[in-house]
Amino acid sequence: MAETVPGYEATIWLGVMAPKGTPKDVIAFLNRSINKVISLPAVKEVWLTQGADPLVKDAGGIRCLSEEGHREVAEGGQGVRSQGAVNPHDSLQRTQRTAQAGDRR
Repeated sequence: MAETVPGYEATIWLGVMAPKGTPKDVIAFLNRSINKVISLPAVKEVWLTQGADPLVKDAGGIRCLSEEGHREVAEGGQGVRSQGAVNPHDSLQRTQRTAQAGDRR
């Protein structure tokens, strides 16, 4: 995409979330187990061939990524909207609200 849109950059990350109140020892066990799999040479190799950069994080690291991601989406969304793009989901919701309002008449 950067070839056609100068300055364009996009990243993704994957994380595993647990319900609020999950015991810390369960979180720690899941984190150790997932990180062990991510660190396996075969898993790293496959991810690297797909262009992924396997990162081993703890719960605090994921929380930071999540907060940073929310900021980037908000900032990026403003830039995209300034170019005239619309969120198709927003358009669908407006259409549904308009239809529902018409049904009530």
